[in-house]
Amino acid sequence: GSGFWPDKTLVVEWGGEEIPGLSAPIVDSNGSFSAVFEVPVSTWGEYIISVSDGVISKELTFSVKQTIPPSPVPVAPVGGTKISGHPHFEWEAVSYPYMDVTYEFQIIKNLAEPELVIGKPELEENSYTLDKNEELEKAGPDNPYYWRVRALDEAGNTSPWSEAREFYYGFIWPSWLTWVLVGLGVLIIGVVVYIFRWRIVDLFY
Repeated sequence: GSGFWPDKTLVVEWGGEEIPGLSAPIVDSNGSFSAVFEVPVSTWGEYIISVSDGVISKELTFSVKQTIPPSPVPVAPVGGTKISGHPHFEWEAVSYPYMDVTYEFQIIKNLAEPELVIGKPELEENSYTLDKNEELEKAGPDNPYYWRVRALDEAGNTSPWSEAREFYYGFIWPSWLTWVLVGLGVLIIGVVVYIFRWRIVDLFY
């Protein structure tokens, strides 16, 4: 920049606040200065960069474009898995060159109108294991759980939710076992009737 009083120390501000890590530039004998800094972590939109030597002030509008992290890709458990205990959930780490990201993990019911069961924001790792205080009720194919995750950058920009993975929790009574037990019940009843019949025959004949 130029047009300032020589040898003056300048105050440079971003959006009305001093820029962290920027040493105050000093105007040279020609009234010019140079300052290099990283754009502070900011949400998208327009920001005013102001420079002042206490007498002369100048402003510049700087636009921050909106960028959002990509959606994480679920890894495990895969869809339709039956799990129990304190399950472990894992997804691929997001590659995002602009800033660090954290993750928000959710277990929900009802995809049409999501009902939050467990929510864990600001996870730094790309995985999560339910702890002993996070208990799930038994759920089968007729009333499944879903898990999903999204990424959040330091500026507050969030990715879309990942694919929601369906899973079941607790012991699920398989339908084939029901028919096996029904068959065994019929067999046992038949045997009892047969034995009872012969006992009656022995008593009266």
